Amino acid sequence: MTRNLKIAIAGGLILVLGAAGAVAGYFQYQAYKLRKVHADAERYYADGDWKRARFYFRRYVALERSDIDALTKYAAASERVLTNRPVVLQDVARAYMQLYDLDRANHGALEKCIDAYVRSRDWNNLEYKMSQLMSERPDDLELLYYRALSLDRLGRWEEAKVHYEKLVEADVVDYPEAYRNLATLYQERGDAAGALALFGTVVEKHPDKASIWSEGGLFFIDLKKQDQAREYLANAENIDPNAPDVIYLAARYALARKDYEDGLDQLALLLAVEPNRPRGYLASLIAYQESGQFDKAIEFVNGMAPDLLADQPELCMARVELCVTANRLDDARTHLDVYKTWYPEHTVPQEYLDARIML
Repeated sequence: MTRNLKIAIAGGLILVLGAAGAVAGYFQYQAYKLRKVHADAERYYADGDWKRARFYFRRYVALERSDIDALTKYAAASERVLTNRPVVLQDVARAYMQLYDLDRANHGALEKCIDAYVRSRDWNNLEYKMSQLMSERPDDLELLYYRALSLDRLGRWEEAKVHYEKLVEADVVDYPEAYRNLATLYQERGDAAGALALFGTVVEKHPDKASIWSEGGLFFIDLKKQDQAREYLANAENIDPNAPDVIYLAARYALARKDYEDGLDQLALLLAVEPNRPRGYLASLIAYQESGQFDKAIEFVNGMAPDLLADQPELCMARVELCVTANRLDDARTHLDVYKTWYPEHTVPQEYLDARIML
């Protein structure tokens, strides 16, 4: 071997070893950066700085996709961020779905994923995820209900009807809303007899289910058939007058009769037993509005927990409208700014509210 060849080989070895060292150094640096990102995320999480915790956990779990503790904290921190709420909730849903994919026994993660999609009104992704999971478990009634609901909300009514009918065939009792939703689809498509027959059949099969009687009562209230609504309410109250579904029906029945005092009393009872569901808040706001109690309506919405209010864009918009109606224009501007922060993509209603304030 010539001296020049030896020099060339030695030089090549030095380059290879140098490159290997550089690669090793690069990966060591990347690992250090990832540990730092995780440490920052944990620190901000412990401090309750949810925006920063969310930011750093998001960077971390993008690379460490199987870290269950980090995914759980990322979802929890995101839940507390109100800015751009729909996007945040979609991230929450994805995090919980990732947790469920890592552990199929973690049904709580699936429930939280579904809840986040529902709160964000992300019906497309909810339908897609339910469809995927139903390919594994086609007889799962929870998946079937939420796929039917998402199809319904997307306006794919024929598909929704087929899925609701499968729930009826399965004699489902855990999702009584399915019966009202299906009856409404029948009614809206001209099959009033089918809608009435549906509830007649189901209450005959389940005469002891207050929740099913309650859904029937709500269906008749929507049709402005107060006699039938009163009958269903009476049966529901005979079974369990303290059940939230029954209290809600009693409140809606009172409001349908313009008895706002009784309706608001019933809604106060409802909110005491289910403070985290939006239906009681929406109905209360309507009661205050229809009875002309605008200032009370505003204070009622102001008294809601911010995270609960942030999930209800209808209430955010209504609060601004109420302030304008009550000539509280400074409050209207303040609440509109909040609405814009929480729902920056709602440009059309926000432009309308801007115009209302200026008039």
